[in-house]
Amino acid sequence: MRCDNKSFLLRSNGLSSIDDSMTESYPKSVDSEVREFLERNRKPFVTTTNVAEGLGITRQYAHDRLTELVENDEIERTKVGAKAVVWWSGD
Repeated sequence: MRCDNKSFLLRSNGLSSIDDSMTESYPKSVDSEVREFLERNRKPFVTTTNVAEGLGITRQYAHDRLTELVENDEIERTKVGAKAVVWWSGD
């Protein structure tokens, strides 16, 4: 099941409504969720789709969060085909 980013934030924080001032911390909480997802995954790597489906976020948002984590040297990635990318924890 996919949902928009605002819905994910509401669900993950047990809220039923949100105002725009609450979204500033959202990316960091999602980054934590992404890192935890990578750590508890039994495979040595994940795809963007795995993360999106596992966390209930859009594929594009998962890709954006994963890319930022790579840029911050928190995880690693590599291309495995013309378009395919895999991600893994750098630990």
